[in-house]
Amino acid sequence: MNKYKYRELKIGGKIYFGNYNLEHMAIDKEPIEWRVLDIQGNKALIITEQCIDCKQYNTTSKSTTWENSYLHNWLNNNFIIIAFSSSEQDRIIPVPSDNTDKIFLLSLNESRQYFTDQYDRITTATKYAQTQGASAEFDTYKCSWWLRDQGSDSLRALFINNNGVVDGGMVYKNDIAVRPALWIQLDTEK
Repeated sequence: MNKYKYRELKIGGKIYFGNYNLEHMAIDKEPIEWRVLDIQGNKALIITEQCIDCKQYNTTSKSTTWENSYLHNWLNNNFIIIAFSSSEQDRIIPVPSDNTDKIFLLSLNESRQYFTDQYDRITTATKYAQTQGASAEFDTYKCSWWLRDQGSDSLRALFINNNGVVDGGMVYKNDIAVRPALWIQLDTEK
């Protein structure tokens, strides 16, 4: 597992980057394990290997978009501060969008592009995500995780279910886990 040698990353490889505050107390942070999905020049797209928390896409049952959702705000204003040191935050590359996200969820198209099939999209929930309400299978801990796309209407959002299949649910559904993604700056020096 690669902790600091970012120039040595390969697609499909793993890296530790940041620490998630499992109990929201400084003494309980654990390194976050990420999977490399893509490398373009001196940057890499990474996604957490497991679902690390459980949050609603939006906290109310009103029409919403990704950019205006509770989950978007939480990832880019809370999670980023909790999980990453200032030097790690400097390594995160903003993604051009209406809001210039640094942390995001994969889109439906990205989930199809970067995972080989439905079985490759299956992941598990950390114990912390389970304590926060992530619905995980008893024996395997497989869980569902949010995508950033809307569902059949603006009160629904898409997610990958615990079998790796695209599904949809109300934006205020409170048992879907969070699997953040981001672009990271790679080392340029050999």
